[in-house]
Amino acid sequence: MTRVMARVVGAILIAVVAIASTGGVAAVGFWSSALPAYLSVIIASVGLGVALLPVLPMIPIGRVLRRALPATGRQIDHALRVTVALIPGTFYFLSEESLMVEGARLPSDDAGLGAVMVMAMVALAYACLHLLTCRMAPLEPRPVPRPTSGPTPWITTPPEPAEEFWSPETIAGWRVWAWTGKVLKGSFEHDWPTPWMEADCVVCADPPGWDCPCGIYAMKDRWMLPPPRPGSAILGKVELSGRVVEHEDGYRASQARMTVLWVGDQETARRVALAYPEVRVRLGSPPEESPTSGALRP
Repeated sequence: MTRVMARVVGAILIAVVAIASTGGVAAVGFWSSALPAYLSVIIASVGLGVALLPVLPMIPIGRVLRRALPATGRQIDHALRVTVALIPGTFYFLSEESLMVEGARLPSDDAGLGAVMVMAMVALAYACLHLLTCRMAPLEPRPVPRPTSGPTPWITTPPEPAEEFWSPETIAGWRVWAWTGKVLKGSFEHDWPTPWMEADCVVCADPPGWDCPCGIYAMKDRWMLPPPRPGSAILGKVELSGRVVEHEDGYRASQARMTVLWVGDQETARRVALAYPEVRVRLGSPPEESPTSGALRP
């Protein structure tokens, strides 16, 4: 059974259990009026902007979560935004007194509050089902888009296909960073406080977008990298994962992890190794240029 089928079957079972536990067949009339009324109020409140105002402050909070928790920050951010967006419509729904209560057994004497409590429990049950199915069934591998030509891929590539593309395994690439004395800084002045980095974009909901220059860049060959800054450049390899868009010379990915760094001098190498203990730091140049370069331990 696929994840989609498991979720559909699970949603049906949860709905059946919810109806059976609140009055059985006699409660069908209640839920046939309560659920559409609740959803219509929520949609109207979002459409009128009532629910969007409290969501706006969540944007900087979401950015902090995504950087602090690369693995789950995005999911937590989305969940918080949805929760905050539902609050105005829910309060308005509770102020209405037009619900049918005949035949329904609710956890509260107030029909509106009881309905919201049951719906919240159903939502929680479905969220647990979603997490369970994600853990049981691994992500289905999908092909990476074929290489495209041109130095600016977000301009020269065709429109994005309807389906998403994910890399079934990590992809190796090359990058250059600048060492500030405390942290490595990417080509677009983004700090890498940890070896892990997750792409973020104010335009794309799920970077990297096909027609947007967002994403974490990496080249297929180190000779394709831009000229480094004198004295502060550090060459390294990364492993790309998640959503990966392939172009003629390199990639743009949603996630990246440093694996090996090559540093030119002993003191900088020591400080980089202390700042990034999970990454292998080597003196000199990659093996193609300096086969005798050795690994440095902090």
